[in-house]
Amino acid sequence: LQNFILGLKQALWAAFDNEGFFERAEQIKDYYAGQQAEALNDLAKEAEPLELKLILQAPDGYMFVPADEEGEPLEADAYAALPAEKRRNLRRCIESLDKKLRRVLRRLAKLEKQGRQEQLDLNDEVAKEALEDGLKKLLKKYKKYPKLTQYLESLEQDVLNNLSIFLHLDNEEEESLLTLEIDKRIPTRYQVNLLVSHAKNSPAPVVEESLPTYNNLIGHVETLTYQGTVATDFSLIRPGALHLANGGYLLLDALQLISH
Repeated sequence: LQNFILGLKQALWAAFDNEGFFERAEQIKDYYAGQQAEALNDLAKEAEPLELKLILQAPDGYMFVPADEEGEPLEADAYAALPAEKRRNLRRCIESLDKKLRRVLRRLAKLEKQGRQEQLDLNDEVAKEALEDGLKKLLKKYKKYPKLTQYLESLEQDVLNNLSIFLHLDNEEEESLLTLEIDKRIPTRYQVNLLVSHAKNSPAPVVEESLPTYNNLIGHVETLTYQGTVATDFSLIRPGALHLANGGYLLLDALQLISH
């Protein structure tokens, strides 16, 4: 399994770090960016004859403001100098266009969501292709073990749901566009903590425990301390003598056992 995960990281590198993926990702990005620009441009053109300009102003977002003869935002003092009737007409036009702007922005939000989903679907498609060969070999090799094949199938879905473990964001604002992180370590969630291993046709184990404390007999869970925080996970579970001697013999000093 560890060889499979290491191979998967290389396969993901090959799958995501190529022109084919970048081209398809750019097509998705360009299409939805074009849809957004077209909708806003149409609204801006509609505002021009009304002497209004559509601007992007943080943190309020898009808004209409009065414009001068050159199409630039009108200064506050110039706006105040306009006749009262002119200002009322401008306010009525702004209110009317604001309603249309809100409808357009709602539609753009849906388009943005669709674009993000298309990018995520592309990521899944590319990742599945990278997973396919190695996973098929493991499923074929261990097809006699239903629980293991079930685990491998669950692992496939888990990898697809957690691509960010293998990949890092190309842009902090683009959560869906991913590129590979160069790292040869196996993520903890995909590691195997082998507690006991008895080779096939090997003799029954004989384990002598000279210090039969509770932890040495039953096993224990180790912890790690990082910056004052204590943490643990399944990879820190350690077997006891009872696990190691399972199917064989455990030798204990009775006096030591009583004293501990």
